[in-house]
Amino acid sequence: MTRSLEKAAEGDPKERVAAVNGFGALGFRQADYVTAREYFEECLAIHREMGDRQGIASSLNNLGSVARQQGDSAGARALIAESLAIKRETGDPYGNAYSLEGLAALNEAMGAPLSASRLWGAAERLFKEIGASLTNKEELPHEQQVAASRTAQKDDAAYDAACAQGRALRLEQVITYALEA
Repeated sequence: MTRSLEKAAEGDPKERVAAVNGFGALGFRQADYVTAREYFEECLAIHREMGDRQGIASSLNNLGSVARQQGDSAGARALIAESLAIKRETGDPYGNAYSLEGLAALNEAMGAPLSASRLWGAAERLFKEIGASLTNKEELPHEQQVAASRTAQKDDAAYDAACAQGRALRLEQVITYALEA
């Protein structure tokens, strides 16, 4: 990894941030959250130097996911909320959906399955509207988190109703709800 980073450091900042983000994602998938955080923090710094708002938002979201995995719910919420606010400003539909999923997972982890289910439903609708879906590496964790929300609701009808409520919210409504939930 070090040689790859050294090579990327010599080149374009966009190439460097892509390499650093890849190493952060690898650390995250391997549950090495200390390493993932270090790389994602470096990504954030590079994006800030470049003035790349969408990159900043993506890095904040990644750092929020790391914080959630490390049990720092307050830190995770603050990072993902900041990410979502930037994504709202920049009009990033995929980013909005992705951040809503991050907040859904966080709400589920914090024992708030109703709000998690609403956010899952809203994110699902947004992904469908833009013709996007999760990548293969994201699919299994997503399905596990959704299953946890469904189980926590105690019955499928309650989960389905909460998801339907989330799907019915307009984008601004769901963002406001997500940031307040």
